[in-house]
Amino acid sequence: MSTPCCTEERHVFVMEGQYGGEGGLFSLGKNGNLVIVAMDGEMVHTERGMELARLSIVDWELNTLLDEWISPAHPIIDYNTRYSGVTAEKLQDAISMAELRDKLRMILGQHTIIVGHSIDNDLWSLGLIHSRVIDTAHLFKLAHDNTPGLRALTRLHLGESIQGGSDGHDSVEDARSTM
Repeated sequence: MSTPCCTEERHVFVMEGQYGGEGGLFSLGKNGNLVIVAMDGEMVHTERGMELARLSIVDWELNTLLDEWISPAHPIIDYNTRYSGVTAEKLQDAISMAELRDKLRMILGQHTIIVGHSIDNDLWSLGLIHSRVIDTAHLFKLAHDNTPGLRALTRLHLGESIQGGSDGHDSVEDARSTM
């Protein structure tokens, strides 16, 4: 594994490869009965591009419904710990993408509204095709078509501070802020 690098002040995010990774595409069935949830994921950089390493889902009362570490399908080049909070230790007991998808099918349904910030990245990495999505990055566009970060939106609209630690983002905290 190469030494992780950090040369920029801002997080550079590039999605490469096949939509949904090795598992291909999937959609939700009629199992889930939740009306609305918020979702946030954390990514690592692998030999095939960005892959999901953690996924968190909260309900409208901000209760954690799912918080899983996921084992990427390809060798990890950079854990992006500064941004993702992911480390090798945290992935030791991680589940597979197939196991994660099974869990998602149990709690989410085709009519569940999924809220997220720049959620297209999370949906892309899951390979999830879903039509009921609210993306706060699109709801709160700034002048000149700039997308505000979740930290700035949370501070501005909720008066709260998130993502301030040196251990990277917490996807449960981010999902709660998005909701």
